[in-house]
Amino acid sequence: MRKQFLSEIAKRRAAQTALALAAVAVLALLVGAARLNRDVMRKNTLLEKARVDLRGQDGGGRDEIRRLDAEYRQAQLRREIFVRKGALACALLVCLFFLCNIFLQARTLPEVRKPGEKPISAALARPALAGVSGFALVMAFAFILTHGKVPAEKFTPPLQPDKPAPGAEDFRRNWARFRGREGAGIAVGEPYPTSWNAATGTGIIWKKELSLPGASSPIIWNELVFLTAADKDSRLVYCFSAKDGAAQWERRILVPGGTAEAPNVWDEDVYAAATPATDGEKLFVAFATGDLACLDFSGNVLWAKKLSPRELPDNNYGHSSSPVVVADKLIIQFDQGSLASDGKSFLLALDKNTGNIIWKTPRAVPNSWSTPISAIHAGREIIVTTADPLVQAYDAGDGRELWSANLLGGEHTASPVYADGRVYAATESMRLACLDAGGAGDITQSGLKWEAFDGLPNIASPLCYNGLIFLADSGGKVTCYDAASGEKLWEQECGTPFQSSPVGAGGKVYCFDEKGTAHIFSAGKTLAPVGTAEISEPVKSSPALVAGRIFVRTKKHLFCIGTGNDG
Repeated sequence: MRKQFLSEIAKRRAAQTALALAAVAVLALLVGAARLNRDVMRKNTLLEKARVDLRGQDGGGRDEIRRLDAEYRQAQLRREIFVRKGALACALLVCLFFLCNIFLQARTLPEVRKPGEKPISAALARPALAGVSGFALVMAFAFILTHGKVPAEKFTPPLQPDKPAPGAEDFRRNWARFRGREGAGIAVGEPYPTSWNAATGTGIIWKKELSLPGASSPIIWNELVFLTAADKDSRLVYCFSAKDGAAQWERRILVPGGTAEAPNVWDEDVYAAATPATDGEKLFVAFATGDLACLDFSGNVLWAKKLSPRELPDNNYGHSSSPVVVADKLIIQFDQGSLASDGKSFLLALDKNTGNIIWKTPRAVPNSWSTPISAIHAGREIIVTTADPLVQAYDAGDGRELWSANLLGGEHTASPVYADGRVYAATESMRLACLDAGGAGDITQSGLKWEAFDGLPNIASPLCYNGLIFLADSGGKVTCYDAASGEKLWEQECGTPFQSSPVGAGGKVYCFDEKGTAHIFSAGKTLAPVGTAEISEPVKSSPALVAGRIFVRTKKHLFCIGTGNDG
């Protein structure tokens, strides 16, 4: 009996010792991971600071950047090795920890105490032990889930040769986002073609077949064209040569921790309705699933995340608003829910380099599909959004709402435009509104300069060009207003609905209808049709215009249109 009792005591002490060692080991792993993570963040901060401070310097400046870059990569590698090996060790220790707890609770030992000692209640000791064990178990598994593997799509870009950051002139001559610079839909530079025919090949520089559908528009940066496509199973990013259409790369987007589930949509094209954006160095893409990713120009994924981590976007057609780059921020208008009272909508600013949230501002609107614009007004950068029923302006720095106007309604898709200190917003069955961009608070009445009610668009965004407002509606009509007074100047029936937003270039306005016919007008106060040109394939996206060429996405192809002597 005595031997059995001593054996039980020995087993109990061994289990308690193992329990304590497991707890210490798990704690050490957590502390080590935190220390390595801080080291990586510190070295990344030093590297980014050096890239800014030493930009453009030769010799020692570049050597210092290379040295810091090497240290940063070594720190990343140490962290990745640690978390991979540590995750396995942590899992084994958790199992040991848990088994020891089970053993201690399963044993019913005789009570041993010295004379005069008060008994320790097993009813109190066991729940306490179980609580400590359970807490450690949860913490350990949380560590494994968050640090146990390095996401497959995480990529550390190679050190690029030192070069100046893209400037205002670069953005002026490229087409870096939905509807180009500031979302205005206005091209600069060379004369643009006014006649072409895809059936005969006249004016068609090149044409590329697309493997998946989409309604997103192309963007162009220097010699590269970027475009997205998707179906319910896959989300793709394409890169083509702007010169000859040669495929540069194609990347499938897989979000770490995400799901392959796709929303139920009315048209397969809207799985990829959001147009990419670029800051001239990185590419940003979004999809109907709420998947968001940042890539470099070689197609490597730098970071990826879900806008709605635990569920699909609560949106009738999936997420469609395009990302917008504003300085170091990536702006996302993420409107959800059937009612504003659902409280699901917000405007989001992410750090474009990491995807981390900088600020997040709630919005009292239901789901929408409009893309925000940015503009410099009175020396301050503002972000303007439209949805049912509000036109709203926010401070780009901290996300504060500056003003709002209750003037819109319905299923809102058209984006606003900014010109000469005014914001223009339109929605079908409501109005075209002209607002003073410098208001504060509720400017529904005080900020409204004029309103109009003819030719209102359902999907296509307004164009403000040459002091005029152009609308292309779902009934197949193009309407022109004076931007200053709101006077209706002319309208033209074209016979086929418009989804593509009008664009302005070379004193002309281009409007692509749903059948692929481009209706071209002089941008003047009197109606002066220039003519029509045919692609003869369905067009839902908006064209991109750069360096005398027009890039148009159709149902199945990407077209590059140029002049007869453009090669």
